[in-house]
Amino acid sequence: MNKLIRIIGPVFLFCFYMVCAVGNAGQTLQPVLSLAAAVPHEQVQVQCPLKIWINQTADWELTIDSHDLAVFYRLDNEWYQASAGIKGKAGSGIGEFLNLLFAFEIPWLSPGEYTRPLTIKMPQGSGLVIYPKTEQLWLLALGSNQYCLVDPVGHSYELPVNQWVKFSFSLEQVELYWQKHCIWPEKLENAQIYGLTKQVNRDFSSFSRLMWLQSSFSAATGAVFNVDLKIQAAEDLPYIELQFSEGLIPVFSKWTINDQPIIPHLVNGKYIVAIPDKLAAGSCTLSGTVLAGTSTKNQQSITAVYGKEQAKLTGQVIRGWLGDQGQVIVSVTENSKPAPNHLFFLPDGKTAKTDKNGYLIFTVKPGLHPIISCDNVGIVRWFDVGLNEIRRINIELCETKKSSGFIAWDFNLDSEFNWGLNLHAPNLKIGFNTKEPLELAAKTKTVTFDYQRDGKKSKWELQYQPRKDNRRISYGSCIWTNCGTQWQGLLNRGDLVLTADFETAYKLPRLSGFSIAKLKPYWKICVQNNRLLLETRYRDFFIKLRWQDDKPIDLIVAPIGRSWSLAFDSSSMGIKGILFKSLNQFQWQYQYNFDGCSQMDLSYVNSRQKAVFSIKRQAENVSAGLKTAVVYGSVNEELSVSFAGMYVEKKILAELILHYRLALSKLCHLVVEWQNQYNSNVVTSFWGAGLTIGEKHMTAKIGWNQQSGSYFRLGVSLIEWLKK
Repeated sequence: MNKLIRIIGPVFLFCFYMVCAVGNAGQTLQPVLSLAAAVPHEQVQVQCPLKIWINQTADWELTIDSHDLAVFYRLDNEWYQASAGIKGKAGSGIGEFLNLLFAFEIPWLSPGEYTRPLTIKMPQGSGLVIYPKTEQLWLLALGSNQYCLVDPVGHSYELPVNQWVKFSFSLEQVELYWQKHCIWPEKLENAQIYGLTKQVNRDFSSFSRLMWLQSSFSAATGAVFNVDLKIQAAEDLPYIELQFSEGLIPVFSKWTINDQPIIPHLVNGKYIVAIPDKLAAGSCTLSGTVLAGTSTKNQQSITAVYGKEQAKLTGQVIRGWLGDQGQVIVSVTENSKPAPNHLFFLPDGKTAKTDKNGYLIFTVKPGLHPIISCDNVGIVRWFDVGLNEIRRINIELCETKKSSGFIAWDFNLDSEFNWGLNLHAPNLKIGFNTKEPLELAAKTKTVTFDYQRDGKKSKWELQYQPRKDNRRISYGSCIWTNCGTQWQGLLNRGDLVLTADFETAYKLPRLSGFSIAKLKPYWKICVQNNRLLLETRYRDFFIKLRWQDDKPIDLIVAPIGRSWSLAFDSSSMGIKGILFKSLNQFQWQYQYNFDGCSQMDLSYVNSRQKAVFSIKRQAENVSAGLKTAVVYGSVNEELSVSFAGMYVEKKILAELILHYRLALSKLCHLVVEWQNQYNSNVVTSFWGAGLTIGEKHMTAKIGWNQQSGSYFRLGVSLIEWLKK
């Protein structure tokens, strides 16, 4: 069944809120799951679990898919990746209830509200999903129409297949049936059967003494996660071996066996953990914390060996704070002067203009990419960019001719024969790619259309946006402005200003907001869509009080003409601004949560370098991170240096990357790359070199590096310009 996920952005970058609505895509009834504050690129759990009854008279399979969000779910004490799913065999009983808990990995998002689809299916077998709320009950029958509910007065309701149904009862007031079997409330004899089934399914099989309680893991570099290993101990096996892949660092100060601290010994790259004598015969659990470190590989693993038994836990470590995007700085000039407002197609298909100084700055994943001028004939630049590299591109417009439109084709190919073909035109993009889904996007002044197809899955969206051609009507001191389906009225009487917003999409105009402001002395009251805003000035300070439904009250104080502001709410305090007024690129912010946690961030960015510093204090420890990148050189020779380091869990993680480019001729450039990683106490280095040949409409790169060996990349563009 489809679920909707809404992610609501915050005041500060690292704080997110999330609401998960569950229901059919075309249905209006949807239960809502609340999500606690989220950290980008880390697993965040919903607050309330669902219940699911699984019919165990036959084999069954449960899958969950979110399309574009990394989703994990837990049945009782075991975590599973949504993409992998879980299968079960027929049991000795009818079925059992399990807790179903979700976790999501949130990408970097700007403040706002986002909707994502989520799907629960049982391709094999059947089950009943239950979401109990106060005086409400939501039910979802999967794979069978033989589920029914009996209300407190004895009325029976058959549940439709694969569709959420809402009842105005609590779970304690009803009975639930599958066929003629009462599955809720659980009977004593059923509970005993379920207990036996759970014992068989959850405990050790007859041939294994080891079992990880997690099915997998996912963490960003610098993040910590917990693991649990269940051991069926034996007296003749007094110790267990643990081995971690290069990107994982165990934090053994937090490891225990049945809550008893352990002291491991490192022997030949393996950690030897002794099992206490009193646990030498019986079941015990080894629990610990692992730090995700630096690595050249995303896939990581933890291997446990006990006697002849072996259990392996696999997962992935993403770069997180280290980053994996290259920064591209395009400098556009015309007759040796900066060319502002010049429009380009970026590699992701979006458009952007140069700023007042003729610069266009964007980030893109490492590889070979094109940028295409939307205003001038023949301006195409293929370029390659490396990991965390600052890449500069200079474009002179003096020899080009203006045109009103074009159609551009670009084709790319790599050494693994992955290819991509894209069509660009004003308000149109079509993309084919062996790695990414088919993508079609079209846009007019009032309609936006997006379509994606990935294997057997399709997704499309059609959105209508009214034209924003404003109409202005004046009646004396009152001015009315029409914006599509909304009218706004403005009345100015001396130093008193009144505004009112009316929605006209209904039969009768509806007041959606209003504001009252007085200029001397200044104050303002604004009410709009469950939102209240109060503003005033006191001496040299600007004061703002803001309240919004379901959010704490914010108080913001900023001195007039200064470069800092202060914000309060019921749980935190934050202050941010510009460190030096003459350096607008140097910004800082500090946030203090009343639970004792605090964080400070400093950042500096200009056209040749960038730097970000962050320090965070929590109840138990202090962590810090530093990222910086700078580019040196001229048109014919260039060196890009990037550094990223972290201090977390009293360990240091660092990475240094160098990219050197030398022009051998007008059409040929030499590229040398060197990467050095420091992972707590282990240093790894690797390098590579390559040649780029060609320019403008076509570029090819051949090279070799220690990670993947030899490789090549090719990019070609063809442009047809339309006549006026």
